[in-house]
Amino acid sequence: MEKLNVVVLTEDMDLRIHVKNRLPGDTFVISGYSDFSSAAMLKIESMFPDVILCAVKGEVDNTKMSFLQNIYCTVAGCVIILMTDAMNVDLVNRAAKAGIRQVVEMTIDPQELADGIALAASLERQRSSDLKMGSRARSRVIGFFCGKGGTGKTTMAVNIAAALAKKGKRVMLIDCDLQFGDVNLLLDLEPKDTIVELVQERGGIMIDNIRTFSMIHSSGITVLCAPKSAEFAELVTARHIETIIDVLRPYYDFIIIDMAPAFSDVTIAAIENCDELMLIYNVEILSL
Repeated sequence: MEKLNVVVLTEDMDLRIHVKNRLPGDTFVISGYSDFSSAAMLKIESMFPDVILCAVKGEVDNTKMSFLQNIYCTVAGCVIILMTDAMNVDLVNRAAKAGIRQVVEMTIDPQELADGIALAASLERQRSSDLKMGSRARSRVIGFFCGKGGTGKTTMAVNIAAALAKKGKRVMLIDCDLQFGDVNLLLDLEPKDTIVELVQERGGIMIDNIRTFSMIHSSGITVLCAPKSAEFAELVTARHIETIIDVLRPYYDFIIIDMAPAFSDVTIAAIENCDELMLIYNVEILSL
């Protein structure tokens, strides 16, 4: 099931951690954090959020409320949830006027919060559909797999990614053969950073970090390369792969995944998150 894309809006680092700990990873993916600065609106729009979860301690002043109202007016199809430790009738009324869907206590039960957000997002999608606003485009995730090496799996993945990029599509190519990945060799790239550096980034797996640790090929493909050495493969987990795909979905037309020829946890996670799976085999008994 596709996860809801959440942007956490707060100036307090402790509140960012608080919100993150209250959102179940199997339902939501935090694609980024923002504050109330003048440049924040452009950043929020570029993240294509389904949900804005704003956390504020103390009084929510008029400046912050106006900022949230601006989000409601400019970011189509987005649900705004306000989390506060100063709940009162006046705040709820002001929030309703600003287009905020729900106001919740800072101490709300995580499951209650998750259910409330999911319901609000569902209603917003229905409203958008009724108004014929249309849904925002999401990526097609295509995986390439074979249980045997040497079948041309990587060659197929790279060439299809290049063909899509030349048609003007936004394409991300992920090398998930973590021990012996060679996508970079076929594209003649020498990566400075790889998927290992990404998952160890203290800032988390956010779209800005993914782009920082990726490379752009001359064909237009954005490439996230495999580790430079096989011993680093164990640092990348199935949850990392799942999160990377979830974060990338709003930003690329196609996500191409070249998988290792084995059923590891990472490969299974990639397969489960694919919209299409291409099985590449040769017409010979060992391959079949």
